[in-house]
Amino acid sequence: EELLEQLKQAEHSRKALIARYAKAVSALPASAARGKEVFTQTCTACHLFRGAGNDVGPDITDVRIKTPEMLLSDILDPNNAVDPRFEAYALQLTDGRAVVGMIASETNDAIVVVGIGGREIIPRTSLQTSEPQGVSLMPLGLEASLTEQRMADLLAYIRSDVDAK
Repeated sequence: EELLEQLKQAEHSRKALIARYAKAVSALPASAARGKEVFTQTCTACHLFRGAGNDVGPDITDVRIKTPEMLLSDILDPNNAVDPRFEAYALQLTDGRAVVGMIASETNDAIVVVGIGGREIIPRTSLQTSEPQGVSLMPLGLEASLTEQRMADLLAYIRSDVDAK
């Protein structure tokens, strides 16, 4: 019962955060050029967009069809709706190493795991355990580095029609 209450509070907290950002972002003058810098600093480790970044997370080329509120929810509450293709897995290997990432592909002989550190091929003989984490690989708490102004700029960039110069 206590855990359920904590989950409700966390969900309410995320929704309040998204509402706060939505109100602020809609009132701020935004710059796609500054947003490109924010994207480069914050998002390219996992997302590929307009030829820049890494192909770890979901393809975001269709973000212009999403409302700013939908994008804020995706960014600030990445665990709200986790696409199974992008769910984080914790893998324990027989050599004692732990690997966290998404399972990009599997064969009878190996698993390909993609994470912040890149792509790794893990032979099945090296795999001790593999546990889905029920969360997105995208980190929670990006608001720590994305002020309302930086978020407004980021949204302006990813929703713009052409690349900012």
